Amino acid sequence: MSLYTLQKISQCFDGHDLHQKTIQEDEILFWQGAALDYVYYVISGEIRSERYLMEGRELVFYRGQMGSILCEESLYFDKYLYTGVATVDSTVLVIPQASFSQVSETNPEFTKQIIRCMAQRYESSLMSREILMIKSADQRLLAWLNFLMPNGETSIDLSQKMGTLASEIGLSRESIYRSFKKLEEQKLITRDHGSVTLIKQS
Repeated sequence: MSLYTLQKISQCFDGHDLHQKTIQEDEILFWQGAALDYVYYVISGEIRSERYLMEGRELVFYRGQMGSILCEESLYFDKYLYTGVATVDSTVLVIPQASFSQVSETNPEFTKQIIRCMAQRYESSLMSREILMIKSADQRLLAWLNFLMPNGETSIDLSQKMGTLASEIGLSRESIYRSFKKLEEQKLITRDHGSVTLIKQS
């Protein structure tokens, strides 16, 4: 959720001690509750944000892809609010929290962008919560597909998301498979390997 390119980020933090870090699929980048020492800019791949709930479940509420800044809430909190896990092999730019705070204080335009990112993420979290409240499994899955679909698109590749789909929408894998089949029978979607296409209703 960032409009900044890697070049622009590097310019903003010119003179600060930044470094790149490569992590493998399913490797944890940071832990929920740990001291928030670093902010991350996603150069490639995807880092999913998982929050562990009191009842023991985990909830995936955000996926940081190329160009995303993660943990910008370090401006207001001193601990990570969620756990960051690599969905695929990924590379991030590691920004010390002290550097992030300093640039935010001296660069108003950068701060505006960070606040905008946090507002968009909050909106996304609210939508995720609404989807989780849908009782019907197939309707919850359909709502999630519509929510996840890029603007103007009708198809999405879920091949790298199936492993975490259950935790994202609060359904068992068995329920998800049954719901996919039901949506296909209702001619609301089609599937081709890992790709799902929404069928427009007349």
